[in-house]
Amino acid sequence: MSSYDYLYYPYINFRSETWLKKMALYADSVSRIVPDGYPTRPSRTLDLLVEEHFVRSFAPWEAGDQPARVFSDFVIENQEPLRTQYAIDTEQHWSSDLEDAHVREESATNRAYVEASKLDGADLEAMIATGLVVHGRGEEINWIGMHPRLANTFMTLLMNGILADEPHLQPVADFGSNAVDVHIDSKAGLTRALLPYGEGITDVDASRDAFVAFAFQQVLPVNIATLDIHEIWALRERFASELGRFQKAVAAFVTEHKHLDDIKNRDRMILAMAAKYEQDVQPTLTDLQKAFKGIGIKTLFSSMGVTLAAPGALTALGLAFNPVLAGIAGGALAVAEILHTRESAREAAIKRCEYSWLYRLETELAPSTLTQEISERATTLWRKAA
Repeated sequence: MSSYDYLYYPYINFRSETWLKKMALYADSVSRIVPDGYPTRPSRTLDLLVEEHFVRSFAPWEAGDQPARVFSDFVIENQEPLRTQYAIDTEQHWSSDLEDAHVREESATNRAYVEASKLDGADLEAMIATGLVVHGRGEEINWIGMHPRLANTFMTLLMNGILADEPHLQPVADFGSNAVDVHIDSKAGLTRALLPYGEGITDVDASRDAFVAFAFQQVLPVNIATLDIHEIWALRERFASELGRFQKAVAAFVTEHKHLDDIKNRDRMILAMAAKYEQDVQPTLTDLQKAFKGIGIKTLFSSMGVTLAAPGALTALGLAFNPVLAGIAGGALAVAEILHTRESAREAAIKRCEYSWLYRLETELAPSTLTQEISERATTLWRKAA
């Protein structure tokens, strides 16, 4: 992994200044997808990071019109099975999802909204006729409302449209649930994520594989939530070498384990990962702690995670749909089952797993909590056999 430049999704505005401060300390840049003329939410933290060219923007049109067309065609073609879960007129019965709390906070409804220009190329009239989307948010006509799950899968398509032309960027979200969705970049991906098993996925086409997440410890100032962004930027520049060594150590760890070929022998794999972590990653954390302590800054451990791939099937693990969690020195490993079509899904996942990075919002989140959430997400979102 040669780049620490990230593309934030699925939202426009960053949900937390604390999360953004964490990124400012460890990343090289964070970009987001912002429609032309969209009034982004200003803040002292954001203003400095924009001025320093740390926070950058892509316009939706830079992804081309394919994401909108693929999404539109999928919704129209699959409107009948989709309506069982995502119809607007059943909004009061929509089941809770991990992103719903944020949606309700932002819109005071169960709906999520996508800025209309992001759907340029979509057949909006036909989409509205399906009963799965609505035009407008109150008096604001430039929004398209839909189930949060539909909105997030579309935004993942759009994000991958940007990445197609910007391969140095890595997708990043501020909550673990998006880890499972990060590989949605086609109609097949939408099928896996949105349709019940049996609708568009057959026994012949389906395969079971492992979704694997590893959560690392991460050193942060204990008062990062209240620390001024100028102070964080000064820390970033002062300890650039220590922070860089940590990032490189984590990247090397992920690269070495990205395929997890020994997944069937979980105990042996865990011992090997723990030894590598203690040898290569842990010393860089110790150096960071010492550096901060040297100037009187108290620190805490937060959590950051990566997704990995497991080429083998899961039958040998006997997972069913229950996640396996394991503690590793300085981190935690989660293994969960996913059901998907064989159509290049595994190959695409393995190619991309190296840069599917996530940073959690909470400053004192334990790695085991992060892996638990991600593994639960994997077992609930990927449609299971009846």
